[in-house]
Amino acid sequence: MNLADTIHQHVTNLPLKKQAEVLDFVLLVEQRLQQAALITNDTARRQQLATALKRLCELGTLAGIQDPVQWQREQRQDRQLLGRDD
Repeated sequence: MNLADTIHQHVTNLPLKKQAEVLDFVLLVEQRLQQAALITNDTARRQQLATALKRLCELGTLAGIQDPVQWQREQRQDRQLLGRDD
């Protein structure tokens, strides 16, 4: 008998209300695992971004940009917004 079978056997012997509590606990554990995975993925993405930005600096890729604000506008093709000054 594996662990899942053992848990199932014990849970089926509990009153329905207690079975619901067990289910709530299992769902809580699953949620915590998912959150931990998101944090790990976020940390990995941040590290990859930091590495990429460091590499850009090392290569001098952005060194030729004289006016970063103007460059960004050109890249994003910003348009004037109503009621906002340039």
